[in-house]
Amino acid sequence: MSLMLHRAGLLRPSLSPPAPTAPDAFETSDWSIAPGDEKADITISALPGNGGAAITDIEYRLDGGAWVSSGGTSNFTITGLTNDQAYDVELRAVNSVGAGAPGDTKQVTPESASAPFHPLDLAPELFFQISDLATLKQERTGASATTPAGVGDPVGSIRNLGTLGGWATATADSRRMILRQTGGGKYYLEADGADDAYALSLANSVGARTSVSGVRSSGNWVATTDAGGPANGDCQVFAGDLYIGCLAGKIYTRGAPNVSSGSVVVIRSGPGATPEAWINGGPALGGFSDAGDRGWNASIAALFAYSPTGAAGAAHYFGYFSRYADLPSGDRNAVEAWMASQMGL
Repeated sequence: MSLMLHRAGLLRPSLSPPAPTAPDAFETSDWSIAPGDEKADITISALPGNGGAAITDIEYRLDGGAWVSSGGTSNFTITGLTNDQAYDVELRAVNSVGAGAPGDTKQVTPESASAPFHPLDLAPELFFQISDLATLKQERTGASATTPAGVGDPVGSIRNLGTLGGWATATADSRRMILRQTGGGKYYLEADGADDAYALSLANSVGARTSVSGVRSSGNWVATTDAGGPANGDCQVFAGDLYIGCLAGKIYTRGAPNVSSGSVVVIRSGPGATPEAWINGGPALGGFSDAGDRGWNASIAALFAYSPTGAAGAAHYFGYFSRYADLPSGDRNAVEAWMASQMGL
């Protein structure tokens, strides 16, 4: 206690400020924790009461072990953790007096970063990725082709990255499509609207299949016909209709979608499958009618282009996926979203 002279001339006592104490404990709402790949990220929303002296550090400990300085009083990251292992995490604040009591314990389990989805994760039999320029060659000789295709070059061979392997090769030099690039940097093959076509020899497919095409066209176009024979046709669009070969010797038809602004077209077809189509992730189109016997030979593979009827139109092709299975909607939607990203949709 000290004495001071009052203005009236009397002495009166003056109280000194209380001595500072260690900080208060963190409240549960003061901080949060989020798992990362071999780490945990700590977000500090508010500091606890400082006990009368500025907080200079935040310390943490794991599973009741030794306290470790975070090096500051704001957000920080705890590194060197083991993925898929749970940790108990506590925090406490530090000032010039010392460390405060720990607050509530929170638990975190670090986890590895998930790899982004790729259609090859679903093991399709056919997969053509136009943005993978290493799979495009100018010659029509497939695996022995050596000349890379750049923007503006004709593409004579396209490697199938699917499980069946092989190369789709243009049926003539004059039927090679041209590699182009959109203003947004997306790669595609440009068909001439006359007779561009690629053939790929495949074994017969069995049962249902799901096919996904990324296409932009102002006219009629063809995604593919199957190399497996008349019983295994796939998706064609020509003469204003959408045709799906789905049973031996039979085709089903309905009005064709407008894909002039770019569309992801999904087709379910094949023996034993209910014919169906989806456009840009929307609801199933439905409304297919039995068009009778197939009037052309689907054993001629025409990937990405020319229809056996000769009615294919100009189109831009960004990619093609085909799995010999009736894909669940989640997988189908994932492929649709990936194909849309290839098109910049």
